[in-house]
Amino acid sequence: MDTVRGMHAAQENDATAFANRKLLAEKRVFAVNVVAASRSGKTSVILATIEALRDEFNLAVIESDMAGRIQAERINQRGIPAVQVDAEPSGHLSAACVRDALAELDLDGLDLVIIENAGDPSGSVFVDVGEGLKVLVTAVSEGDAKPLEAPEIFRRCHAVLVNKIDMADQCGFDLDRFCSLVRKANASAPIFPVVATTGEGVEAWADWLRSQI
Repeated sequence: MDTVRGMHAAQENDATAFANRKLLAEKRVFAVNVVAASRSGKTSVILATIEALRDEFNLAVIESDMAGRIQAERINQRGIPAVQVDAEPSGHLSAACVRDALAELDLDGLDLVIIENAGDPSGSVFVDVGEGLKVLVTAVSEGDAKPLEAPEIFRRCHAVLVNKIDMADQCGFDLDRFCSLVRKANASAPIFPVVATTGEGVEAWADWLRSQI
């Protein structure tokens, strides 16, 4: 019974994701789903991305972090619309969550929506919410063996940002090894070492994102 219920829920989610994607295409809005583990610095990455792109694109953020209302306020203070939504009991966003958030945004006035998905990547990376890109943010503190330990997470992402790269030596993080392991799981996803709080490496990531929008 649980298996049948789970299959029905997955089918319903996929149908809603399809509708989200269709709506975004009609409105000519690009959506990026940012998945990351806790303390990876994903909010800092999003804020840095906003600063890099705000002069070229009209942006909004869908925020599902556990401290989402505080984060949404930080984003709003930068003049960027932000909608805070509650995630599913599993912790990650569903397509229905994103549908409800999109309904609160003026899509006619937007070019890019960044979705901050607070769920554990081991679950959230498998859920289609209607995004154009799924991007993984990982921090050097998570270790350079993470692609070996969880290859499916990396396989399903279109790009990988390695945050806090300035702390690599302190954390014993070998970037070359990390990149090699990512390539075994995903041959095409670009990898961007960044320090979101200072902006180091962010322009390379922003340039790539511009090319995708």
